[in-house]
Amino acid sequence: TFGSFSKSRWGAVAVAWWTTDGTSPTDASHRAPSCVRSGSVTPSRPHRMHLLITGGTGLLGGALVRLGLARGHDVTATFLRSAPPATGGEFVSLDVRDEAAIKDSVEKTAAHFGGLDIIVNNASAISLTPVIETDAKRFDLMHQINTRGTFVVSKYALVHLAKAANPHILMISPPLDMKEKW
Repeated sequence: TFGSFSKSRWGAVAVAWWTTDGTSPTDASHRAPSCVRSGSVTPSRPHRMHLLITGGTGLLGGALVRLGLARGHDVTATFLRSAPPATGGEFVSLDVRDEAAIKDSVEKTAAHFGGLDIIVNNASAISLTPVIETDAKRFDLMHQINTRGTFVVSKYALVHLAKAANPHILMISPPLDMKEKW
């Protein structure tokens, strides 16, 4: 279920909120957590949130890590190639195409924080080439990361999210506007 669709300077960003109890994500109880909406931990959400962010070293991922830390939350972010920045938080090397590594990272993060409240699936791959110029290997890579990786991270996180008071999975897609100028 898509929660919102917004345009940013980096292109289009699609956001999906998944619920674990089968209720509509438009219900008031399934809006973004109050600390995300207001910019601070509020009396209605007094505890520190525990976040796992895939793709945490890119422009958007790094901004999400810094935002979570600035608001006093526990953050674990994953990276593949880029060295983790010195922003604080926990950084874990993870290839989201590796199911065993995903399961291990999710379990270790949940054990370290004592649970998970929010998963941000930000890791992505994109090819701005026309279909006729996109080879199958690049197509496979995009789907392994953008679709399968997101599914597997969410799958293993659901066990921990189901125990949270107000769990959320945030899905961030590559730009939907395929123009090279964002």
